[in-house]
Amino acid sequence: MKQLLQKKTDRLLITVKAEPDLMKLFLDVAKLSPEPVTREDILNPIREFLKLDIVDLEVLSDIADHLNHLEGNETEVKDRRIAKGVLPQTGADGKLLLLVKSLNSEVETEYEDTGVVDYKKLHLFDNIDTGKVVARIYDSKMGDNGYDALGRVLPGKKGNPVKVNLDKTLSTRPGTASGGEFNEVVSQGEGFLLNDNGRLLISNDLIVRGNLDYHAGHIDFIGSVKIQGDVLPGFRIQARKNLDITGSVRGENVLVTKNGDLNVAGFLFGGPDSKVLV
Repeated sequence: MKQLLQKKTDRLLITVKAEPDLMKLFLDVAKLSPEPVTREDILNPIREFLKLDIVDLEVLSDIADHLNHLEGNETEVKDRRIAKGVLPQTGADGKLLLLVKSLNSEVETEYEDTGVVDYKKLHLFDNIDTGKVVARIYDSKMGDNGYDALGRVLPGKKGNPVKVNLDKTLSTRPGTASGGEFNEVVSQGEGFLLNDNGRLLISNDLIVRGNLDYHAGHIDFIGSVKIQGDVLPGFRIQARKNLDITGSVRGENVLVTKNGDLNVAGFLFGGPDSKVLV
């Protein structure tokens, strides 16, 4: 340990020591006369050197009591810890909070009243309108300050910032919620949110690579839909824009386009409950 201070009075020799990082403070007190010792006798000579609100006064009282009851050849009390610092804290890291369901996030299923899952009703993504807030970007926070055993401030550290790569289909603006220290991510178009290898974007084209089956379920999309395969029986597709099917439509299906074209490259097999609305 490192000696920081030594004070001698007519009755005591007081040595203040610390660990190299100054996070713990220790005291050696040697008795030089037979007179009784009080806590103030120990504290007063070193009072200006210490930050009293972090000094353990009960330990000083215990040292005084020990000095008043020395046994045998004892003359001193050594290595008593009288103060301990607090390490500075690192603040929270920045984070990206999605407010909508992106296409490549975990698929959500829907339970019927009977408790059975209908795998045609899968929640793959949220439809997003222009101007919708899709995410919040929170800045990293400053951590709390600490202090060493002498009471000197140790500054807190800021957490790591979050790295967000936004496509031109998204913009940012200061958050508007009360007490919000964040930026809002705002959609500049219609579609769904996609995380493309770390880059966030809004896509207006939904592509199903293969047949439309229980992997995707019914589709209701604000943009254009392309099925790169067949539409299996019993599935519904609703697209606000174009609907392109490179295979065939098998059996009873419902196909709807509101403001676009419907193109089926293969055959369209109808049924009693089939519907095609363009």
